[in-house]
Amino acid sequence: MLGNVRETVGSFIEQHDPAPIGVILNDTDYHSSTQDSLALFESAGTHPDKFLPRIPMYFDDVIGSELEMYGPHNGQLAAIAEFNEGSADTKVALNQNLLPHAHIRHRYQIYYAHLFGHPRYCEYIGGKDQLAVESKLRLVAN
Repeated sequence: MLGNVRETVGSFIEQHDPAPIGVILNDTDYHSSTQDSLALFESAGTHPDKFLPRIPMYFDDVIGSELEMYGPHNGQLAAIAEFNEGSADTKVALNQNLLPHAHIRHRYQIYYAHLFGHPRYCEYIGGKDQLAVESKLRLVAN
């Protein structure tokens, strides 16, 4: 989005008619602007075709130096917590699957939005190839 996120997020879907949103890179710096940016998900109920049911997200200001003092009660982390508290159908959470992988430099900044109310949220996304891989893995494990 271009411009002040508070002024552009509300009309983004209608004005730009994007392809389904599949990733969000959030460089908003402040608690207030992060709150404003998360308002994009308000459009998911009326325009589910403009969102994927699970969306990887990147937040740049959730970790920093000892001088920046980011924590759960300020900045982007507080905005995420407040969003989750106020939203029944969409939740944003740290991608826990990446944490054990020390070679992934930004693993503490990669989150996911789960749009539980999305009409395709419960749809199996792996397809036939994924089923074949899972079947082979079960055979090897047994």
